[in-house]
Amino acid sequence: MSFKQISTPAELAQLVAKAQDAELAHDYERFRGLIKPYWEKLNEFPDFGEDIAPEMKAELFRLCGWYLCFSGQANNAKYQERGKEIVSKSVELFEELGEIDLASKAKMLVASTYFNLGRIS
Repeated sequence: MSFKQISTPAELAQLVAKAQDAELAHDYERFRGLIKPYWEKLNEFPDFGEDIAPEMKAELFRLCGWYLCFSGQANNAKYQERGKEIVSKSVELFEELGEIDLASKAKMLVASTYFNLGRIS
């Protein structure tokens, strides 16, 4: 395991809130700084542990996918594909939870990625 485990629900909630703020500000450096202790190797699928609530795990996956799809890492096709895989896992988890609006938000992220790559016109 190449990452720190999230130890408490409060720590998790704080991480997600700060990561969402970084996403809204398009602050990729801040996002990376927040998530790096938990997800060091971008070429690996993030694993935040089994004890995390599924809705929080889904949101973390969405955020990690966002980072790979839209940060400077997006210039690397390998990271771009990994980002789409991570967001797709987020969609799957949100749908399993019946969170259709959140699943749709994640699907829009995937669509935006394809659009930005010129695969959708």
